[in-house]
This record gives sequence, structure tokens and C-alpha cells, in this order.
Amino acid sequence: MLSNILIRSKYSLPQAKIQNTDLRSENIKDSFQINLNFKENLENKNIIIVDDICTSGSTINEASEALKTLNPNKIIGLVIAKD
Repeated sequence: MLSNILIRSKYSLPQAKIQNTDLRSENIKDSFQINLNFKENLENKNIIIVDDICTSGSTINEASEALKTLNPNKIIGLVIAKD
């Protein structure tokens, strides 16, 4: 099942425009929150995060932090391309 569990809570510079890994992490920090319209119980379920490109992993890491509040069994990052 495909769901939009996360929503963007903060907009910032596109990650591709930032070269420094530490600055990427800071740029994306606290950018995701759980969609309040999402009502499904994901406790002990597996979640896959799909991202188009991974350079530093900051986006997937930050999304995972938000998803951990749902107490899933496992969070997996699936990336289409690596920079």
C-alpha cells in the first residue's frame, strides 16, 4: 500500500544546492511530520521510504526520525539514484 504518511512541515533550500554534508543535515532538520489525516496504525509494520536521489542520506534520516514516532517494526530507505 502506498501512503503519504509524511508531510513537509518546513521548506528550505533544495538539498542538491548544498555541498556540505553537515549543512545538508541542518537544512533538512525538522522538515517532516506525520500527516494528521493518516489514521492507520503502523506499529510493528515495515515502512519503506522512497527517495529519488541520495547524496548524504540526510533526507531519509530525517524522514525516518519522524516515522519512528509510529513505532514501526522496520524503516527501509529505497533510493532511485545515488549522487
